[in-house]
Amino acid sequence: MRDLNADEIDCRPQMVAKDGTWASLLLYTNARVGMNMLDELYGPTGWQRTHELIDGQLFCTIEIWDNEKHCWVKKQDVGKTSDIEKEKGRASDAFKRACTNVGIGRTLYSSPHIFVNLYADDITTYGNGSIRLKAKVSFAVKSISYKNNVIDSLVIIDNKGNVRYSLNAPDDKVDNKKPTNSNELENALQNIKMATTVEELAKMFNELTMFQSNKTFISALSERKKQLKK
Repeated sequence: MRDLNADEIDCRPQMVAKDGTWASLLLYTNARVGMNMLDELYGPTGWQRTHELIDGQLFCTIEIWDNEKHCWVKKQDVGKTSDIEKEKGRASDAFKRACTNVGIGRTLYSSPHIFVNLYADDITTYGNGSIRLKAKVSFAVKSISYKNNVIDSLVIIDNKGNVRYSLNAPDDKVDNKKPTNSNELENALQNIKMATTVEELAKMFNELTMFQSNKTFISALSERKKQLKK
């Protein structure tokens, strides 16, 4: 079973730190990749899949034709319910797990713990204080290599093409731009209070792009603007 190529691997945010300074990422592959690889390796008629309920759990069985033994070789696994399109998600998950039993994408289990620093314009802060990645922010595998069935090097980029994670790839340096922290926000809020003109506030807004989606920053700007206009 060949290893997965970079464009066959998806990269999903798994956790975002409560202070919004970092996120952990998870490597996975989708069902379509599994189907394509099975077609590639065994031909469209050289494999088949079935689903069945066992004690209320949905299982997927992949069968591959063995020419030497003249029989179907079966691999089976169970799926977990998805939050979206539950039955379809459970069937897809069962198939992907069965593919792992066949050997497709099994090397992803050797993935290191992947953490990336987050920038201020990567996140949105909600009124209840929770922090989430913006919908436009995404990550992708740029390159990957393996050694003895283990991931040996890995480079992950964001939707702008910036390298955000690098393992054993010295030519792809991580963008170590310092994430915005609470001290920087406090300084910005203090400068807003000290502003003496509306023009000064406008300049501050244009220069501090990392806070343009921060509700606390925007609220302080608006309040100070009202005070200066009185």
